[in-house]
Amino acid sequence: MIELKIPEIYWGVEKAVSLLGEHFTRRRSCGDLFYSGASFERLGGGGDAEHVEDRFDSNDLVAITTLSVFLEPHGAINLLTDSDGHWARLLSLISRDARLEDPRSDALIAEGGPAWEFWERLAGTKQYPRQARR
Repeated sequence: MIELKIPEIYWGVEKAVSLLGEHFTRRRSCGDLFYSGASFERLGGGGDAEHVEDRFDSNDLVAITTLSVFLEPHGAINLLTDSDGHWARLLSLISRDARLEDPRSDALIAEGGPAWEFWERLAGTKQYPRQARR
């Protein structure tokens, strides 16, 4: 089972909101955002554009590096080529306006839901049989 561990510093709502605000607004002396991850979802125009929806592109690979996430080369190839169609299928089942904090998203993140399966595949915590492209 995958467990989400939230550091104690985020347990208090006021502190968490303050830290998030700082993360997305703090600037360096040269004027750009202090934290590289503050713009990860907007690289290349964002992942909601029709020409890139429901698939990964090179902007997505750069975006995850702004969050200090390392991706093995074969993992990058898997995401970009989506040879089995898993990523496109799962992304298409997750509404672009879904929010984790919204109770209407519970079915997405529940065990067996598309976001749950997405995470299991991405993290490699469960092996799924190869399926033909849809």
